[in-house]
Amino acid sequence: MAAAGESEQVREVCQAVAAEFDTVTEHAVDKIRAEITSYHAIPYREQYDYIRTGLEMMLGAVASPSGITRLDSDRSRDLGRRRAMQGISLSDVIETYHIALGELWHELLTHSPEPDADLVVAVGRLWDVVHLETTAVAEGHSEAMRSKQAVRAGVRHRFFAALTAREERSLADARELATPLGFDPDGGFRALCIGSEWPEPAQERLQVVLDGLRGAAHCSRHDAALVILCQGTPTSTIVEAVRTLRPDATIGVGLERAGLDLATSTLDDAMQALDASRAGTVTRFADAWLTASLTPQRERLAPILERGWAVARENPHLVDAVRAYADAGLSVSAAARSVNLHANSVTYRLDRWQALTGWDPRTAPGLLASVAALDLAPDSPDLTGKPGAPDR
Repeated sequence: MAAAGESEQVREVCQAVAAEFDTVTEHAVDKIRAEITSYHAIPYREQYDYIRTGLEMMLGAVASPSGITRLDSDRSRDLGRRRAMQGISLSDVIETYHIALGELWHELLTHSPEPDADLVVAVGRLWDVVHLETTAVAEGHSEAMRSKQAVRAGVRHRFFAALTAREERSLADARELATPLGFDPDGGFRALCIGSEWPEPAQERLQVVLDGLRGAAHCSRHDAALVILCQGTPTSTIVEAVRTLRPDATIGVGLERAGLDLATSTLDDAMQALDASRAGTVTRFADAWLTASLTPQRERLAPILERGWAVARENPHLVDAVRAYADAGLSVSAAARSVNLHANSVTYRLDRWQALTGWDPRTAPGLLASVAALDLAPDSPDLTGKPGAPDR
């Protein structure tokens, strides 16, 4: 026997609303950002994902009483903590639930012009969901606000938001916020970018470690990565701190740049170095600046480099020779020793590479094109793992 609030009409209405969830979510997020100005500091995609998941849970509770049991209170508490550290008041956070609820309510009514008793009961469960969710959010928000680090975290978030906005007015705000964080606005800044998942609790633990280091170092999530901006802290010390929490983290390291006005440049360095990194490695922009700078242009350069990619995929033994020659200071004999071949074999492979690609690696333009093609190849980590044709 169906439970109260479950019927064919309830299922049909929920299915109809679910089919339009992208639109419902967009309307809810746009209304939140229009009515609650503090949310302008929150990245749109981050807020969209939270609201969509919240709406899915609400609709799940409408569809079935068991949907309430699937609510994730830990996620809601984490959201409350994160919003507190982002400087969003609890009343504003709770208001987002009311706005999202209003949008979902409107869609449910739109798709059910003649609601039956089961639908009325089912829609009533929305309030149970909102109550449970906002209670958990309030607990997380209160925990963060009670922490002595909450105020500092709010300053940190506003600092990174102002810095990455890349506007003159925002940069002036960043200069004011730098000093409370221990930065000298006129000193040298270096950024590191870490490409792995960093939920809020892990980020907090990392910041605690960074706070114990010499100098000033602060972390913040930016796009899909975690960014650390430091001053007076050795890079090796920060890498060690990161790997206490993420032993196999992939890390890009920017150049040290003088003054806060150039801090965005070291952020760009670190992000580009990360994009050019292989999994689990530490890549410094100073060492890989050419590849790091060209990586964002991979699609644009593809018509030039794709012939090298094709040759490399079919002939990994030629790749070994070209890389060895480049790494050996353009010495055939040294390259031969590094790959355990006779010098004549290396010479043959360099000739063969030139014949197939049109690039002579013994010239500056040819070597530059060859190395760029190998470093920018979409499947570059696998090039040396594929069987190649033997020398003839």
